[in-house]
Order: sequence, then C-alpha cells, then structure tokens
Amino acid sequence: MDGDWNAIIDVQADLTAYVATDWLDFGYKDYKTVTTVEVGADTSQSMWVALDYSNDDGKSWTRTDWVLVNGQGWARLQKTAILFRVAVKVASYSGLYMDYLNIHWQACGHQTRRGPGADTAEL
Repeated sequence: MDGDWNAIIDVQADLTAYVATDWLDFGYKDYKTVTTVEVGADTSQSMWVALDYSNDDGKSWTRTDWVLVNGQGWARLQKTAILFRVAVKVASYSGLYMDYLNIHWQACGHQTRRGPGADTAEL
C-alpha cells in the first residue's frame, strides 16, 4: 500500500460478566427438575440466571430465558431435563465476587427406578 494507513476504531466494551458451569447430572441419569438456583455473590448489581438443558446426552442444548435473581439471592427456573448447565449474568465484572451456586432439584423420572424408592420406609 502506498502511504500511511491510519484508522480509528470505535469499540464499545462489553463488560457483562457471564459465568457457566460444566454439564451437571447430579449423579442421577434420569429426568430431574431444577426448581431454584441460589447465587452467593458479593455484589450490589442485578444478576440473572438461565439454564442450558439437554435431553440427548449433551448433543444439543437449549437455553431458558434469563430470570432475575431476587433480593434473597435466588431465582425460580422450574425446568425438567436430563443434563443441565447453569449460567449467571451480571452487568459488569467490576466488583463481582461469586462464592457459590446452590442448585435445588427433584428427581422426577422413573425409568431408572427399580424396587422400593428412597421415600419408602424400611420395614
């Protein structure tokens, strides 16, 4: 090229923080329902959570809508699947310290269940 090449690039920095877990089956290979997710984070920012879920051994994934975490630090998602990933979104990395995720779930599939269930009293 002849001459000097000068350019001005206007970049809008996206400071949104995204954190996601690896896939989770909770040690239970059948259908389960994730009911709520607690996010332990030291931040004054609003946080959202979503679930990625799969029913075909992780070959394809679908993401739920983002749900706002309430003032007590949890969000209700209510999704049934075999595999999950939990995603958290915060407006900015600035001042974010995430300590833990508590994922509440219930077994609901009965394909792998044989014999008396865990809810059956021992005789």
